[in-house]
Amino acid sequence: MILLKILFFFCEVANMVFTLENFINDCGFSGIRLLTCKDKLDSPVVGVNVIDNPDVTQWVKPGEMVLTTGYFFANDLNLQTNVIMNLKAAGCSALCIKLKRFFPDDPEILIQTAEKAGLPVVSIPVEYTFSEITKKIHEQLDNSQVRKIQQEQILFDSLLNAFQSDNPLETSLKLLSNFLSLSLFIVDSQLQCLSFFLRPEDRELLSATDTLLLKAPDLKKNPIPIDAVSQRTVTILSREQHVTLIPFPNQVHFLCILKEAKELPMPLVQRAMKFFLFPKERLQKTPINLSEYYRDFFRILLSGDKKKKTAVNQICEYYGYPHCKAQLCILFSLRPKEDSCQLQAPIVFLKEILHNRSVKPSSYFLAPYQRQICLFLLSDGEDCYQTAFQCVDDFQKKYYSSFVAGISQVIQGDREIIKTYEQAAFLLTLADIFPSRSSFFFKDYVLFWHVKELSAENKYKIYQDTVKPLVDYDAENNSCLVDTLVQYFDARFNASLAAKQLYVHRNTFLKRMQKIGELVSFDQDNINSLLSLYYGICIYLTERY
Repeated sequence: MILLKILFFFCEVANMVFTLENFINDCGFSGIRLLTCKDKLDSPVVGVNVIDNPDVTQWVKPGEMVLTTGYFFANDLNLQTNVIMNLKAAGCSALCIKLKRFFPDDPEILIQTAEKAGLPVVSIPVEYTFSEITKKIHEQLDNSQVRKIQQEQILFDSLLNAFQSDNPLETSLKLLSNFLSLSLFIVDSQLQCLSFFLRPEDRELLSATDTLLLKAPDLKKNPIPIDAVSQRTVTILSREQHVTLIPFPNQVHFLCILKEAKELPMPLVQRAMKFFLFPKERLQKTPINLSEYYRDFFRILLSGDKKKKTAVNQICEYYGYPHCKAQLCILFSLRPKEDSCQLQAPIVFLKEILHNRSVKPSSYFLAPYQRQICLFLLSDGEDCYQTAFQCVDDFQKKYYSSFVAGISQVIQGDREIIKTYEQAAFLLTLADIFPSRSSFFFKDYVLFWHVKELSAENKYKIYQDTVKPLVDYDAENNSCLVDTLVQYFDARFNASLAAKQLYVHRNTFLKRMQKIGELVSFDQDNINSLLSLYYGICIYLTERY
């Protein structure tokens, strides 16, 4: 299966960028003509902009395609030239004009100027609206981004599998080299080559008697920085070349790439380098952060976009998440003062808990990321709640002071993975309101979730009709009636317990409750009255008007 993924990946990698040619041929529009620069069909398109006045050109971003009717420069040849030159200088990928609207014929001067400047000009039929074109481009860009994420994840999956190969370092180099279509070298601070993978075109430059040497004449005067990406001119493969040197996490070795840094997908390369396996003694000094492997999985969760079914399904399928089952999300988050490097031991302990509770590997999905451990319990029934309670209870017995846990509902559906994560993440925010608690189950905090879903106007109206008189009284008299009422609810209407938790005499507490009863409707025998008042408390605690 992995081999099939790798094969698919290397076959598709060249198609992961949306280009001018894709716009002309693949978006379903007929009658579109490329008038200039036919050699630039492979120009990447990263966005779309609309201009109808000359000043907007300063807001065009590199790689954007610009749409215009051209009415503002149709009768001004000098302005046409200025717009062309400004768009080219801004990095515009193409200028698209509805020529038959304000131009009776193809504008020769504009076309000649654009051809000379190297700016593609595209003729758009007048029947297509700009909104139609913009929407289609954005759809194509979204699809391209999903493919890009897939291809990157196949690379990272392959790098992870390289750990089990006979030559993990060489295998990793080959995988990354094939992804970048560049020869790669691992060197030390003296540019001694420790390992390499050559592309076929570079391999042909070596004769049978050649040795692979990298030479830089200014190395002694200008040593390689160990903590930053640097550029060098070196002699390699019998010729002088510009290379980029990227330090590995151990700050002892460098990845040498025959390309300038500005032309490389630097975040991807640096992320991939974390998966390279060095000899054991070096690996112990700089443990690899495998939680980065799940970054794109969490990108989907954090996006909150439940409409992009294809993207969610593709990412879930890649990571092996069975998204058609019912799921419950448990999110363990490190408390603010805890070190994010301390996730490994809790993860191992959590896996032991799941094993001891007879939870099969096929019934859960565990993914660490940054300061969080995300555990999805998967089930076709309603037994997730009991399992979740047991696992959280076992885990927090040991890690109560280090972690806060949010536990969602059990929800069925292939895109509901995002909703379960949203619920668990929201519950973690309640730790600021209830700092003495370490676990928050959705079923216990339904009102807070409903408050979150209300509009700002409805929230304020409920707050105004319930606890606002208490808040106003506290502000005017330096009292604490709101906190007293909150504690009374928290103590389950036990006056003695509430007074103890507030460190006041019971009589003092009762006097406060009497004053509360004078300011708001508080009838302990009327459940509807109590619920309405507590609803207002929830809004106050989350909004803090």
